[in-house]
Amino acid sequence: MKKLKFLIYPAILVFVSCGVAESEEEAASVALINPLSSPLYIEVLKKYEKNENTTYAGSCKFETTDAIGSTKTCTIKIPELELYYSDLVFRVGSSMGAECEFVEFSPFYFRYSTANGYFPEGTGGADDDIECADPSETKCYGGAAPDILGAKFPASKSHYFLLANGEVSEFNLKSSNKRRLAGGAGQQINRSLITNANVASNLAPGSRGVALTFGGGDPVDYVANSFVDYTASCRDKWANPLYHITLIISDEDVTPEPYDDAVDFFWDWLDPF
Repeated sequence: MKKLKFLIYPAILVFVSCGVAESEEEAASVALINPLSSPLYIEVLKKYEKNENTTYAGSCKFETTDAIGSTKTCTIKIPELELYYSDLVFRVGSSMGAECEFVEFSPFYFRYSTANGYFPEGTGGADDDIECADPSETKCYGGAAPDILGAKFPASKSHYFLLANGEVSEFNLKSSNKRRLAGGAGQQINRSLITNANVASNLAPGSRGVALTFGGGDPVDYVANSFVDYTASCRDKWANPLYHITLIISDEDVTPEPYDDAVDFFWDWLDPF
Protein backbone atom coordinates (compact mmCIF):
# COMPACT_ATOMS: atom_id res chain seq x y z
CA MET A 1 0.00 0.00 0.00
CA LYS A 2 1.38 3.37 -0.98
CA LYS A 3 0.49 6.80 0.29
CA LEU A 4 0.63 9.57 -2.25
CA LYS A 5 0.21 13.27 -1.92
CA PHE A 6 -0.48 15.49 -4.87
CA LEU A 7 0.57 19.12 -4.50
CA ILE A 8 0.85 20.44 -8.06
CA TYR A 9 -1.53 19.85 -10.97
CA PRO A 10 0.04 21.28 -14.12
CA ALA A 11 -2.65 20.00 -16.47
CA ILE A 12 -6.40 20.48 -16.73
CA LEU A 13 -8.07 17.62 -14.92
CA VAL A 14 -11.13 15.76 -16.09
CA PHE A 15 -13.49 14.51 -13.37
CA VAL A 16 -15.54 11.37 -13.93
CA SER A 17 -18.18 10.10 -11.54
CA CYS A 18 -18.89 6.35 -11.65
CA GLY A 19 -17.56 6.36 -15.20
CA VAL A 20 -15.98 3.80 -17.48
CA ALA A 21 -13.54 4.55 -20.28
CA GLU A 22 -14.93 3.41 -23.62
CA SER A 23 -11.57 2.81 -25.29
CA GLU A 24 -7.85 2.67 -24.57
CA GLU A 25 -7.47 6.02 -26.33
CA GLU A 26 -10.03 7.57 -24.02
CA ALA A 27 -8.51 5.81 -21.01
CA ALA A 28 -5.08 7.23 -21.75
CA SER A 29 -6.50 10.75 -21.98
CA VAL A 30 -8.46 10.68 -18.71
CA ALA A 31 -6.55 12.52 -15.98
CA LEU A 32 -6.48 11.25 -12.43
CA ILE A 33 -9.02 12.68 -10.03
CA ASN A 34 -7.75 15.69 -8.14
CA PRO A 35 -7.85 14.55 -4.48
CA LEU A 36 -8.71 18.10 -3.39
CA SER A 37 -11.96 18.01 -5.38
CA SER A 38 -13.91 15.23 -3.66
CA PRO A 39 -14.95 14.42 -0.09
CA LEU A 40 -14.59 10.70 -0.95
CA TYR A 41 -13.59 8.85 -4.10
CA ILE A 42 -12.31 5.53 -5.43
CA GLU A 43 -10.39 5.42 -8.68
CA VAL A 44 -9.52 2.09 -10.34
CA LEU A 45 -6.57 1.62 -12.69
CA LYS A 46 -5.66 -1.54 -14.59
CA LYS A 47 -2.52 -2.95 -16.15
CA TYR A 48 -1.81 -6.21 -17.91
CA GLU A 49 0.57 -8.57 -16.12
CA LYS A 50 4.25 -7.66 -16.64
CA ASN A 51 3.16 -4.29 -18.02
CA GLU A 52 4.25 -1.25 -16.01
CA ASN A 53 1.79 1.12 -17.69
CA THR A 54 -1.61 1.56 -16.05
CA THR A 55 -4.76 2.77 -17.79
CA TYR A 56 -7.95 4.17 -16.35
CA ALA A 57 -10.75 1.66 -15.63
CA GLY A 58 -13.28 3.89 -13.88
CA SER A 59 -14.06 5.89 -10.77
CA CYS A 60 -16.72 6.72 -8.22
CA LYS A 61 -16.76 10.02 -6.36
CA PHE A 62 -18.85 12.45 -4.37
CA GLU A 63 -19.04 16.10 -5.27
CA THR A 64 -18.28 18.78 -2.70
CA THR A 65 -21.94 19.80 -2.95
CA ASP A 66 -23.22 16.35 -1.88
CA ALA A 67 -24.79 16.28 1.57
CA ILE A 68 -22.96 14.74 4.49
CA GLY A 69 -24.40 11.28 5.12
CA SER A 70 -24.72 10.52 1.40
CA THR A 71 -24.18 6.99 0.05
CA LYS A 72 -23.84 5.69 -3.48
CA THR A 73 -23.17 2.48 -5.40
CA CYS A 74 -21.08 2.49 -8.58
CA THR A 75 -20.26 -0.25 -11.09
CA ILE A 76 -17.02 -0.34 -13.09
CA LYS A 77 -17.10 -2.75 -16.04
CA ILE A 78 -13.87 -4.27 -17.37
CA PRO A 79 -13.81 -6.63 -20.41
CA GLU A 80 -13.50 -10.15 -19.06
CA LEU A 81 -10.17 -11.18 -20.63
CA GLU A 82 -8.59 -7.87 -19.67
CA LEU A 83 -9.92 -8.26 -16.11
CA TYR A 84 -8.60 -11.81 -15.87
CA TYR A 85 -5.05 -10.89 -16.91
CA SER A 86 -4.81 -7.45 -15.30
CA ASP A 87 -3.60 -6.27 -11.92
CA LEU A 88 -5.84 -3.57 -10.44
CA VAL A 89 -4.90 -0.48 -8.45
CA PHE A 90 -7.46 1.12 -6.12
CA ARG A 91 -6.80 4.75 -5.23
CA VAL A 92 -8.94 5.95 -2.33
CA GLY A 93 -8.95 9.47 -0.96
CA SER A 94 -10.83 12.37 0.59
CA SER A 95 -10.45 16.14 0.74
CA MET A 96 -12.24 16.49 4.10
CA GLY A 97 -9.22 16.35 6.40
CA ALA A 98 -10.80 18.79 8.87
CA GLU A 99 -13.93 16.68 9.33
CA CYS A 100 -12.74 13.14 8.59
CA GLU A 101 -10.48 11.47 11.11
CA PHE A 102 -9.80 8.72 8.60
CA VAL A 103 -10.87 6.99 5.41
CA GLU A 104 -11.60 3.26 5.56
CA PHE A 105 -11.32 0.91 2.57
CA SER A 106 -12.75 -2.63 2.71
CA PRO A 107 -11.96 -5.05 -0.13
CA PHE A 108 -14.50 -7.60 -1.38
CA TYR A 109 -14.46 -11.15 0.02
CA PHE A 110 -16.58 -14.28 0.49
CA ARG A 111 -16.22 -17.63 2.26
CA TYR A 112 -15.64 -20.95 0.51
CA SER A 113 -16.71 -23.04 3.49
CA THR A 114 -17.46 -23.01 7.23
CA ALA A 115 -16.89 -26.77 7.70
CA ASN A 116 -13.89 -28.67 8.98
CA GLY A 117 -12.23 -31.06 6.56
CA TYR A 118 -12.87 -28.74 3.61
CA PHE A 119 -11.04 -29.66 0.42
CA PRO A 120 -10.20 -26.76 -1.93
CA GLU A 121 -11.63 -27.08 -5.42
CA GLY A 122 -10.03 -29.76 -7.54
CA THR A 123 -7.99 -31.30 -4.71
CA GLY A 124 -8.85 -34.28 -2.59
CA GLY A 125 -5.73 -35.65 -0.94
CA ALA A 126 -5.73 -36.23 2.79
CA ASP A 127 -3.19 -33.46 3.28
CA ASP A 128 -5.28 -30.86 1.45
CA ASP A 129 -8.16 -30.46 3.89
CA ILE A 130 -8.63 -27.17 5.77
CA GLU A 131 -10.40 -26.50 9.09
CA CYS A 132 -12.87 -23.87 7.89
CA ALA A 133 -14.99 -23.94 11.04
CA ASP A 134 -12.22 -21.69 12.36
CA PRO A 135 -13.15 -18.20 11.05
CA SER A 136 -9.50 -17.12 11.23
CA GLU A 137 -8.37 -19.61 8.53
CA THR A 138 -7.39 -17.40 5.58
CA LYS A 139 -7.53 -20.23 3.03
CA CYS A 140 -11.29 -20.52 3.57
CA TYR A 141 -11.91 -17.11 2.00
CA GLY A 142 -11.98 -15.92 -1.60
CA GLY A 143 -12.13 -12.48 -3.15
CA ALA A 144 -9.79 -9.50 -3.07
CA ALA A 145 -9.34 -9.05 0.69
CA PRO A 146 -6.89 -11.96 1.26
CA ASP A 147 -4.55 -10.48 -1.36
CA ILE A 148 -4.92 -6.78 -0.52
CA LEU A 149 -4.89 -7.11 3.28
CA GLY A 150 -2.44 -10.00 3.47
CA ALA A 151 -1.61 -11.67 6.78
CA LYS A 152 -3.87 -9.44 8.88
CA PHE A 153 -6.98 -10.79 7.09
CA PRO A 154 -9.51 -12.04 8.23
CA ALA A 155 -8.85 -10.70 11.74
CA SER A 156 -8.94 -7.29 10.08
CA LYS A 157 -11.23 -6.88 7.09
CA SER A 158 -10.38 -3.31 6.14
CA HIS A 159 -7.62 -0.74 6.09
CA TYR A 160 -7.89 2.83 7.33
CA PHE A 161 -5.55 5.77 6.98
CA LEU A 162 -5.41 9.18 8.64
CA LEU A 163 -5.99 12.22 6.47
CA ALA A 164 -3.89 15.23 5.69
CA ASN A 165 -5.55 17.52 3.19
CA GLY A 166 -5.48 15.86 -0.25
CA GLU A 167 -4.04 12.55 0.91
CA VAL A 168 -4.74 9.38 -1.06
CA SER A 169 -3.83 5.74 -0.38
CA GLU A 170 -3.20 3.11 -3.03
CA PHE A 171 -4.06 -0.60 -2.83
CA ASN A 172 -2.83 -3.22 -5.31
CA LEU A 173 -4.69 -6.39 -6.31
CA LYS A 174 -3.08 -9.19 -8.29
CA SER A 175 -4.89 -10.51 -11.36
CA SER A 176 -7.30 -13.45 -11.39
CA ASN A 177 -4.73 -15.33 -13.46
CA LYS A 178 -2.14 -15.01 -10.69
CA ARG A 179 -4.69 -16.08 -8.07
CA ARG A 180 -6.29 -19.08 -9.75
CA LEU A 181 -8.57 -21.28 -7.72
CA ALA A 182 -7.11 -24.75 -7.13
CA GLY A 183 -7.41 -27.06 -10.10
CA GLY A 184 -5.88 -30.48 -9.42
CA ALA A 185 -5.88 -33.28 -12.00
CA GLY A 186 -9.02 -32.04 -13.78
CA GLN A 187 -7.69 -28.53 -14.32
CA GLN A 188 -7.98 -28.64 -18.13
CA ILE A 189 -11.77 -28.85 -17.94
CA ASN A 190 -12.20 -27.00 -14.64
CA ARG A 191 -13.83 -23.63 -15.38
CA SER A 192 -12.84 -22.39 -11.94
CA LEU A 193 -9.35 -21.95 -13.35
CA ILE A 194 -10.57 -19.21 -15.69
CA THR A 195 -12.96 -17.41 -13.38
CA ASN A 196 -12.95 -13.77 -12.37
CA ALA A 197 -14.71 -14.62 -9.09
CA ASN A 198 -11.73 -13.53 -6.99
CA VAL A 199 -11.75 -10.01 -8.43
CA ALA A 200 -15.24 -9.30 -9.85
CA SER A 201 -17.87 -8.55 -7.21
CA ASN A 202 -21.02 -8.53 -9.35
CA LEU A 203 -23.10 -11.15 -7.54
CA ALA A 204 -26.68 -9.84 -7.58
CA PRO A 205 -28.07 -9.03 -4.11
CA GLY A 206 -30.95 -11.45 -4.63
CA SER A 207 -28.53 -14.33 -5.26
CA ARG A 208 -26.25 -13.81 -2.28
CA GLY A 209 -28.33 -16.03 -0.04
CA VAL A 210 -27.88 -19.04 -2.35
CA ALA A 211 -24.98 -21.41 -1.55
CA LEU A 212 -22.81 -22.78 -4.38
CA THR A 213 -20.98 -26.11 -4.38
CA PHE A 214 -18.11 -26.92 -6.70
CA GLY A 215 -18.74 -30.66 -6.45
CA GLY A 216 -22.39 -30.05 -7.26
CA GLY A 217 -21.64 -28.54 -10.65
CA ASP A 218 -21.07 -24.91 -9.67
CA PRO A 219 -17.73 -23.36 -10.64
CA VAL A 220 -16.94 -22.10 -7.13
CA ASP A 221 -17.67 -22.99 -3.51
CA TYR A 222 -19.62 -20.21 -1.79
CA VAL A 223 -21.22 -19.97 1.66
CA ALA A 224 -24.64 -18.33 1.47
CA ASN A 225 -24.76 -14.73 2.75
CA SER A 226 -20.97 -14.47 3.07
CA PHE A 227 -20.52 -11.99 0.20
CA VAL A 228 -19.06 -8.59 1.23
CA ASP A 229 -18.63 -5.73 -1.28
CA TYR A 230 -15.77 -3.34 -1.91
CA THR A 231 -16.56 -0.24 0.18
CA ALA A 232 -14.97 3.04 1.21
CA SER A 233 -16.15 5.44 3.87
CA CYS A 234 -15.08 8.74 5.31
CA ARG A 235 -15.64 8.88 9.09
CA ASP A 236 -15.40 11.50 11.82
CA LYS A 237 -13.81 11.01 15.26
CA TRP A 238 -17.05 9.46 16.54
CA ALA A 239 -16.94 6.93 13.66
CA ASN A 240 -19.97 8.43 11.97
CA PRO A 241 -19.84 7.72 8.21
CA LEU A 242 -19.87 11.09 6.47
CA TYR A 243 -19.79 9.56 2.98
CA HIS A 244 -19.99 5.91 1.90
CA ILE A 245 -19.26 4.22 -1.44
CA THR A 246 -20.13 0.66 -2.45
CA LEU A 247 -18.09 -0.35 -5.49
CA ILE A 248 -18.91 -3.23 -7.85
CA ILE A 249 -16.24 -4.54 -10.23
CA SER A 250 -18.01 -6.27 -13.11
CA ASP A 251 -16.71 -8.84 -15.62
CA GLU A 252 -18.00 -7.47 -18.95
CA ASP A 253 -19.03 -10.06 -21.56
CA VAL A 254 -19.28 -9.58 -25.31
CA THR A 255 -22.69 -9.06 -26.88
CA PRO A 256 -22.15 -9.77 -30.61
CA GLU A 257 -25.45 -8.40 -31.85
CA PRO A 258 -28.18 -6.26 -30.30
CA TYR A 259 -30.57 -8.30 -28.12
CA ASP A 260 -28.36 -11.43 -28.30
CA ASP A 261 -27.23 -13.21 -25.17
CA ALA A 262 -23.73 -12.26 -24.11
CA VAL A 263 -20.85 -14.50 -25.17
CA ASP A 264 -19.06 -15.52 -21.99
CA PHE A 265 -15.56 -17.04 -21.78
CA PHE A 266 -14.63 -16.36 -18.14
CA TRP A 267 -17.06 -17.35 -15.40
CA ASP A 268 -18.23 -14.59 -13.08
CA TRP A 269 -20.96 -14.11 -10.50
CA LEU A 270 -23.63 -13.10 -13.02
CA ASP A 271 -23.39 -16.38 -14.93
CA PRO A 272 -26.20 -18.92 -14.47
CA PHE A 273 -25.42 -21.63 -11.94
